[in-house]
Amino acid sequence: MNASTPAKSIAQFRRGKAMPQSRRGSAILTLLILSVVASIALASAFTYVSRSARVQKRSDLRLESTYAAEYAFEKAFQQLKSVTASSSARNRPAPTPPEAPSNI
Repeated sequence: MNASTPAKSIAQFRRGKAMPQSRRGSAILTLLILSVVASIALASAFTYVSRSARVQKRSDLRLESTYAAEYAFEKAFQQLKSVTASSSARNRPAPTPPEAPSNI
């Protein structure tokens, strides 16, 4: 074999002539393998994003419920405070006038 053999096969390939029998399926096989690898990578990326979004939503709901519980507690505490303040004002004895100072 001389040095012009690779150049001849490239020239034949450019002219549309058939490739040797041993190389015919390698391009399709390589493309198939790369497609499978890319599909697996995309599927894993979609799964990761989906799980991350689910965890974030759960965290947001937990935080929202904490804020709602805190608001309900504060509101109930303020109502209790106003009820106790108004009932203690009604039950409080009337103020007695101060005694006059004596110089005895």
